[in-house]
Amino acid sequence: MKKYFVVLIAVVMIFGLIGNGYNVTSSVVLKVAGTAEIKLDELTQWMACKEGMVVYKNNIIHTGAKSKLIILLDDGSKVVIYQNSLVTLKDLSVNNRLFRQDKGKTRVVVRKLAQGQQFRFTTPTAVCSVRGTEFGLEMISSKETVLRVFEGIVAAGKIGGTDVPVHPNQRLSILSDRPAENPVIIPQQEMKQEQINRFDDTAVEKGCSPRELIKLTKALLTKSVSGLDISAATDLVDTAVNQGLSAEEAVTIVTMQIVRKSGQLSGQDLLNSISNELTTRIAKRGDTMQDGKKVSATANEKFQSIIKERYTESGTSSGVTPPVSELEQRKMRR
Repeated sequence: MKKYFVVLIAVVMIFGLIGNGYNVTSSVVLKVAGTAEIKLDELTQWMACKEGMVVYKNNIIHTGAKSKLIILLDDGSKVVIYQNSLVTLKDLSVNNRLFRQDKGKTRVVVRKLAQGQQFRFTTPTAVCSVRGTEFGLEMISSKETVLRVFEGIVAAGKIGGTDVPVHPNQRLSILSDRPAENPVIIPQQEMKQEQINRFDDTAVEKGCSPRELIKLTKALLTKSVSGLDISAATDLVDTAVNQGLSAEEAVTIVTMQIVRKSGQLSGQDLLNSISNELTTRIAKRGDTMQDGKKVSATANEKFQSIIKERYTESGTSSGVTPPVSELEQRKMRR
């Protein structure tokens, strides 16, 4: 029986996860860092949750301490479930995705939905309906849910109440025993922590050792670097791995560049420094000098495209990156 189970997992991973484009035929557990358990529904027993497992409607997932799990849905959307969290996959159908979060914290990246499709998250106090977006949902207690939106718009509110649109870089606190509040700008330090979480999630997804990440993440927390810069650096890590660097090599290069240069550079200047270091390392991976130049030129073009897009959208030029609140205010005035 064990042999058949191993073969099944291998088949799922080969045919379910095709390349870096995430063309999947089923919703699967993409990564597990630490410990996690799963049960088919309320009536079944818990069992270990492993990478490559296919997940289904009504499955329940619980993560342990200092652990996280990433689910890849069949349309390329991703759900990151952080430590000590409890999430039920109520419905995974294409037109009506529904998740219930009873404990802990999640981060969700939703591909743009077609007309008529729904993607919702509920907690004991809140319901959140989204389109193509990226957001985080955290249960502070059984009576309070905090929503943070990073991209797109999320309509959220108390269960049975009126929804409020929450825009990028805003947070909304939803309490069961108080009237709904208006969204507010995510505080700068809080946004920085959320972008470090995203950096960590990307590194784990690409195969970086969780033990190594603990050391690198602590280094980022101590440095004067904005959430926007960390977010852009995360995109560079993703691209560098796709261009042939190992996850740990890419993450280490980016982190060390931030640690060394954050007091001197910020914004595009800092990201260009990181890009140069990554490009140099990628060039050394070529079989010949000519091959190395070709590969590194392609990588550099992708890096520069990311940097231009990130800082053009934010209205930030080279030099000092403005606080997140200022960036949001600019967007709101447009």
